Amino acid sequence: MPTTTILFPVDDDRQRVNLLAGAFLAGYRSAHTRRNYACDLRQWLSSVITSNVDPLGARRIHVEVFARHHEATGLAAGTIKRKLATLTMFYKWLVDEQLADTSPMTNVRRPKVSNESTRLGLGRTELCDWLDAAEALGGYDYALACLLALNGLRIGEVCAANVENLGETRYHHTLSIIGKGDNQRWCPSHHAPAWPSTKP
Repeated sequence: MPTTTILFPVDDDRQRVNLLAGAFLAGYRSAHTRRNYACDLRQWLSSVITSNVDPLGARRIHVEVFARHHEATGLAAGTIKRKLATLTMFYKWLVDEQLADTSPMTNVRRPKVSNESTRLGLGRTELCDWLDAAEALGGYDYALACLLALNGLRIGEVCAANVENLGETRYHHTLSIIGKGDNQRWCPSHHAPAWPSTKP
């Protein structure tokens, strides 16, 4: 895993920012998490440095302006909230490491996000058709479709799994995966149910 992340072309001040950001990101084992956090940090640090503000001396008003700018561009509230969460963790890390005295994230107003998901899943008929199509392809395609649809796994969890992760617990075939938060869990392997065909 890399110990530094280059966010900007290097000069003396930005080299320091690159090293701090890289040290912060190195604490996360998930490459997906590091990529997302690096993107959030790049946008934030670019914003304050362009305004001639030292990232270690940023204040709450700078964060508020950053958030309002993203709201004005139409960015989803959930995405803005995640970016602010990244900054909160970054500055908490800086304070914990005694690299900053205070965090500008204190009392920053977060956008309100509905508890209702806006993502639409597949309907019963669509899911049946999708599994039928995957079964016709067979092999890895069908196995992947079953793990995603019937076990509710994330694509990253499935792609990170290996044959060695297969096992058996109380007569059930299981798959050991590393889930969100780098927590290991064991999922029973389900077979596709015998749903009535949707084809005439």
